[in-house]
Amino acid sequence: MELKRIKEERVTAAVAALVERLGGPAMTVRKFIPGEDHTEQLNHVAQAMKDLREEKRRGLFDYPGGDDEYSEALVDERRRLATLPHRPAAWGDVDPSLLAPG
Repeated sequence: MELKRIKEERVTAAVAALVERLGGPAMTVRKFIPGEDHTEQLNHVAQAMKDLREEKRRGLFDYPGGDDEYSEALVDERRRLATLPHRPAAWGDVDPSLLAPG
């Protein structure tokens, strides 16, 4: 009986070591993660604001409030774009369980 108990202990220890080894590092998938950059849109808004200031300076708005509405819209858009994230594109390791099927 003693020999059987020793074999059981060795098998149990071997299985435990195998489970620990296999369960150690997490499995990941390498995936391209697109970047997000709104610099071009911000530059477009900045140029539109510059153009608006020049048009206002030249007196091209012939009705009251027209430039104010446009200016407010540009400021709102600039603020919105400035709050959006900015990150470069990169390759990253992703947990496969987090990926959408298909």
